[in-house]
Amino acid sequence: MAIPDQSRVQELLSPHNDAVVGIAQSAWARWERNPERAQLYRRVRACLVHNYMMLDAIPNLPADERIKHVEGQETALFLISDELVIRFKKGNEKGLTSNIGTQAVLEYNDPEESLSLLGLPDLIRVDIAYVLNDLQTKIQDVLVVARDNERVAWSYSIMQRAADVGDPTYLPIDPQQPPPADTGLRLPEINEEKKRIDGAQ
Repeated sequence: MAIPDQSRVQELLSPHNDAVVGIAQSAWARWERNPERAQLYRRVRACLVHNYMMLDAIPNLPADERIKHVEGQETALFLISDELVIRFKKGNEKGLTSNIGTQAVLEYNDPEESLSLLGLPDLIRVDIAYVLNDLQTKIQDVLVVARDNERVAWSYSIMQRAADVGDPTYLPIDPQQPPPADTGLRLPEINEEKKRIDGAQ
């Protein structure tokens, strides 16, 4: 199996673009509402956002009869129209994702390999990669990425395409912010400060 044809992937995935982008944005919004997020490491954040995406994707994507859920290793895969396999990941600015190098992952990343360990035939596969802005405070883009082992063969933006046609469902979610964490720092009341100054005179 060669590197997937981009136009064919676009054709297969296009009916599901709203759901795919919404899953990434919803997961990030859920992270933003986590009151403990300021205390957690970035690695924990990536794991939590991925878990949130799986929690949303499994019940939401299979609502379409053209999509089948396939259980993967520490993730969920989705088979679209019995031809295309997708997985949700965090990507760098080019959409390249980081993965623990299991045999199943190596198969997925190599377009010349089959997906035998996942119980799938020789199918084309891509990543759905959310990309954060430089400050890592919001989702900047959602990319469809075809990998060729450790490099990106091609990618295109779902979110940008939708923004170009003015579809508001693709715009980054502005989640409700939790209250600021209690630092334990207390400033004196104005009256108490005045009494202290008057007493010193």
